[in-house]
Amino acid sequence: LMVPKTAPIALNLLKKMDIAVGDALSELIIAKDVKGKSKLLALVEASMRAGPIAAGVEIGDIPDSAITASSTYACEQCATHTGRLKRKGCQGWAPDMEKKNSHNEWLQVDLGRMRSVLGVQTLGNGQCEEWTTELEVHTSIDGAVFAPATRADGDGTRFSGNCDQHSIVTNHFAAPTNARYVR
Repeated sequence: LMVPKTAPIALNLLKKMDIAVGDALSELIIAKDVKGKSKLLALVEASMRAGPIAAGVEIGDIPDSAITASSTYACEQCATHTGRLKRKGCQGWAPDMEKKNSHNEWLQVDLGRMRSVLGVQTLGNGQCEEWTTELEVHTSIDGAVFAPATRADGDGTRFSGNCDQHSIVTNHFAAPTNARYVR
């Protein structure tokens, strides 16, 4: 999951300049100085378009308990929390054996708060010849109602997955999506 790269930098800059900052419904910074000047807001918005950063799934900022799934293969190395990028060993989330070829299985991440999600990255199992070749991404603000994300090229909701077990595939959305939950 990716969010704007310069958001923390811009936030620190605004705090140093004694500007009130709100982090309302997403990572997009909404800023107004005490006198109501708007030039800084435009500067902040432009700086945030520099590129995405990971939302914390890979490095563990998102706790294991925030990663759930429709089903799980019956072994610890396939548990939901192993569905992070660059895990060591033969690990990675897998659905229940009987549902492995179903198109209805999902891994879900609760980001803990509303975030501006720009896309997702996938990686196959580093030691076993297992990977996802095609996927859909669905987002939600409440965990109950989900909507499919559209590909960056605007051509549908099915994203290309991996073609091997070692390469990371990055898929961007057509537009940033405000969400707390990503499947």
